[in-house]
Amino acid sequence: MAATATATATVTAVQVLSRSSNANSNASLSGSTHAGTHTGRSTSIGRDGGDVDRGLILKPRSSFEQRTSDRLKEMDLALCTLRFADLPLYGRDTQLDTLQRLAKSLTKQTFTRGLLTINGLSGSGKTALAVNLETMATGLSLGLFPAYKCELGNTNEDPFACIEHVIDALCQQILQLPLRQGQPLLHSTGTSTASTISISSTGTGTGSSSTSNSGTGTCNKVFLQDITDTLAKELDKTEKEALMAAIPAFADILSIATVTATATASSEQPQEPQASNKDATSYKEEASKMHYVFRHFIRIVATHCPITILIDDCQWADAASFQWIKALLTETTDTCNDVDVGTVLVVLCYRTNEVNQQHELSKMLCDLKQNDSDINNNSDNQAFLLEELAVGNLTVQDVNSLLSALISCSDLNETLELAKIVHEKTLGNAFFVVQFIMRLRDDQHLSFSLGLMKWVWSDANEIKTNYQSTDNVGDLMKGKLQDNATALSVLPVAACLGSMFPTAAVVDVIERLREHQQMTDQDEDANDTLDAATSIRECCEEGFLEPVPGSPDNTRFVHDQIQQAALLFANQELKIAIGNVLLDLYAGRQEELGYMIHAALPLVNLQTTAPSDPKRLQIIQMNASAGRRALECSAFEQAVLHLKTAVSLLIDSHWAKNEELSAEIFTMAAAADFCTGDLERVQTHADQVLGRPYVPLLDKVDICHTMMDVYESTFNSNKGVLLGSKILKDLGRRFPKRKLGITTKTLSGLLNAKLQLKKKLSKEALSKKPITTDRKTLATMRMLDKFASAVYHAKPELLPLVLLESTKCSETLGLNAYSAAAYPFVGLIFAGVFEDFETAKVCGEAGVMIMRRCDFPRINSRCIMLAYGLCIHWSTPLKDCLNTLREGYETGMKTGTLTADGAFGAIHFYLSFCFWSGLDLKTLHADYSTYIRQMDECGAAKAALMTKPNRHIITRLRGLPDEMNEEEVVSFSREKKDPVVECFLRWAQIWLACYLGHHREAAELSLEWIPKIVKLLAAHNIVLESIFVSALSSMAVIRETGGNKKLRKHATFCRKKMKSWVSKGNPNCVAHESLLEAEHRAMQKDRALAVRSFEVAVLLAGRRGLTHLQALSNERFAIYLNEVGELEDAKYRFGQAQFLYSDWGATVKANEMRVMKESME
Repeated sequence: MAATATATATVTAVQVLSRSSNANSNASLSGSTHAGTHTGRSTSIGRDGGDVDRGLILKPRSSFEQRTSDRLKEMDLALCTLRFADLPLYGRDTQLDTLQRLAKSLTKQTFTRGLLTINGLSGSGKTALAVNLETMATGLSLGLFPAYKCELGNTNEDPFACIEHVIDALCQQILQLPLRQGQPLLHSTGTSTASTISISSTGTGTGSSSTSNSGTGTCNKVFLQDITDTLAKELDKTEKEALMAAIPAFADILSIATVTATATASSEQPQEPQASNKDATSYKEEASKMHYVFRHFIRIVATHCPITILIDDCQWADAASFQWIKALLTETTDTCNDVDVGTVLVVLCYRTNEVNQQHELSKMLCDLKQNDSDINNNSDNQAFLLEELAVGNLTVQDVNSLLSALISCSDLNETLELAKIVHEKTLGNAFFVVQFIMRLRDDQHLSFSLGLMKWVWSDANEIKTNYQSTDNVGDLMKGKLQDNATALSVLPVAACLGSMFPTAAVVDVIERLREHQQMTDQDEDANDTLDAATSIRECCEEGFLEPVPGSPDNTRFVHDQIQQAALLFANQELKIAIGNVLLDLYAGRQEELGYMIHAALPLVNLQTTAPSDPKRLQIIQMNASAGRRALECSAFEQAVLHLKTAVSLLIDSHWAKNEELSAEIFTMAAAADFCTGDLERVQTHADQVLGRPYVPLLDKVDICHTMMDVYESTFNSNKGVLLGSKILKDLGRRFPKRKLGITTKTLSGLLNAKLQLKKKLSKEALSKKPITTDRKTLATMRMLDKFASAVYHAKPELLPLVLLESTKCSETLGLNAYSAAAYPFVGLIFAGVFEDFETAKVCGEAGVMIMRRCDFPRINSRCIMLAYGLCIHWSTPLKDCLNTLREGYETGMKTGTLTADGAFGAIHFYLSFCFWSGLDLKTLHADYSTYIRQMDECGAAKAALMTKPNRHIITRLRGLPDEMNEEEVVSFSREKKDPVVECFLRWAQIWLACYLGHHREAAELSLEWIPKIVKLLAAHNIVLESIFVSALSSMAVIRETGGNKKLRKHATFCRKKMKSWVSKGNPNCVAHESLLEAEHRAMQKDRALAVRSFEVAVLLAGRRGLTHLQALSNERFAIYLNEVGELEDAKYRFGQAQFLYSDWGATVKANEMRVMKESME
């Protein structure tokens, strides 16, 4: 009897230890993320369901029992434990070879940007391979490895959630680097909400890894202080504020920066706040701003060490994230700034059965494959790397090898029959294989025999019979939940609140449901039910849930299959009950729901309320709050849904009782509908607000802006003028309606401005003017700014008066951000219409000075573009404008003003000024291609079409295939009723014809288009270049053919115009005018003066570094010398032209000059 008792006790101990150990090894096979991972002790033993601690009650051990136990411990139960975590990858040899090659590429940093896609069905082991790459990289001490697992439905609510979590994980890893050489690691004290990926099985069962901590010690010779100092130095105030708002851990990084680095940021003067705008344009700009800021952050960190970004289950990522990834991957160089962009590898894991050709991921991959060769052709090294790994199911042999290793059986033939059964039931799906083997063990169909000291299993027919209904992993998980009362008391509620949720929130909901006795039938005996917090811990121990790494206050489902199985037990009655509890708990403080609000709202909206029910207003407020949050993070489609619900619940009495809330809801709904393209609904929402006389005027400004955006996008700017006039009239700003009144008032206003502006806009005077924060003043200036855009398209004769009114408001009511754009606009008129370059420069510089005083970065790119692109350059060398224009572009990218009058306008002028300054064509071609691609990706069609003609010129001069579709430009210009766009095309045709020697063609085009270009492009430097080449080609034709009266008159007009600009102090046309003077002397057959003038033209162009103009001057000089018979001098000048054209990068012209020179030998 004693021996029997001893044996029984021993067997019981082994079973308990085995179960406890097995619980720790319940990992997903082939790396399926978190699949079935059990940590801690098992909560049930055998059939009684008792707790481990309560179920194991043993008598004091005898010495024999103790020795037996010690021997078992020494063996560590190696034979009787299913150790999935110790297994290597099976059936993945090809994929592992590719990963090894990628790891070596990361070591050598042989590429700038790389993309690795890993695709397969759910549970096939995609994540395991990605984490295996991390393991390889970590072993080689390579860079940082931030990761994020997309959750079903979550990222669609917040377009930048995916990217925010990646940046947050990266910040956490940076904070774990050693501070300086020889110092210990610093560990972040902040709590991160990043949903990092921790995988306890990497493949067909393999070791454990956690991407949430992978950054620690992985960067040799990279220190925290270096990165934090660079970030503090390179990021400006706007970027820092945006990152701190989105990524809490970023504040910890800034706090570590040295005093020297932080002093730069802290030295910025405190600025007056500006009113926040709620129109559609503002929301779109916010999205673009975050797009750039996140990318800039990655680029800075990547210059210190390689970054590998893992995004798992990216089939659930949003369109904005894919756009961001594409922009990041195509950012292979920054040739304009000559900045190192570092090395970044993006790893995307996705399910093939959930990604079709219309999916955003497919579109992105298609675009990247098309751009792959272009990117690499423009780089001396392989700038972009693209790899794809397909992960299939395991074969019978793979399953058999895994199974034999798992149960420590050396004979593969012995396990083959069981392996065939497992493969037949699972089809070799890795996650399913793991879960099925675990189920066999739990049901005692697979167990360890102490007598035989090996694993044994039931008869094959018995296994097949018992698992006939388990056709997929979903059925398996459903059955597993049905057998677990604790899980059924928690998981259906948690599943309704999302795949990741705040633990405390779910505990509150469950406890309140139990109080109301509205739980499902499993809670009949409340006294025997564990409290909610304990139940959640039990579910974590069972492997259904797990704490979010780095965010202990949040919990998530281990696998989406578990959540989907749990949702099967959540009936409509339970969902309504949950919604009612959420309404009680969070009404009036819905912001506390955080990211869970989007999962909570559908449950809240299930409530049925009467119009007089106070809960109805609470539901409206919750939907309005969710809509506002969705708009702010650019989730426009979700914003439409939430705000549509809020609008549907509003009744007329709400306008009387809650006018401010009602107006805000309709204003936000109009903005959301505009951003999604539903313009009819925008009008409906606007009528609700604008048609109610008791709505305060200032509450109507935002929706008026959105409506004016609608009119502009539908080419109804006349309606925009009417609406703007009405609102401005209500704000106290009136404008004459008749042309005579407009003309009279404009002339008197401009004359008065010319006499007083220089004095009023001096640095001393501007520094004394206050910055206003008055809401009405800001609303008035904002409406004038928007009104100017409508007037430009529909009533251009009124534009100068609108701009003068803006400056008048600034002078009488105080300066503000919109003043910064108003003054350069006025300067544009002085430069382009009156050719008063001095006053134009004063206005431009005043705008920039006001811009730097006002804390409203959204206006900066526009102000700089107007000031330096259209005003200051008329009296300043083009090269001196480049740095500020580059600043305008970068600021616009940071603030999201990605338009032709914002960031892309600034970079358009920057590139144009680089071109006219004679910079190398090869470098310029790469820059033009980079920024035009960026414009196309951001939907800035007008900016792209205005910029493409310059690239077209460069392409033709270099002898490359043509990259511009002229019909596209003309079609856009005429369809949009915007002749400005076509003017850019025509000037390029004139300029190119002149440089290629097709002077008759250039002269004919000039007669038709130069008057239009001068009128429509006014202060643009294209006017100067167009006048120059037009005059040159006209005089060339006159020299050849004698020309006609009209052509002679046109040539005289152009030459006199150039002379007048020189006399008024324009430094950018001195060399041009000198060449025209030489052509004029040649046309008059004044040989001595012609030769002297050509020599002066060559000298002036050379001194100013204008390689292209110096080459053209030599070419024209050679042609003249050839005409007058001085062949040796002509031959020399052709040689000089060949050298200069070649140096500039104009291969076609260099070859032409070579042929001309050889023909004279």
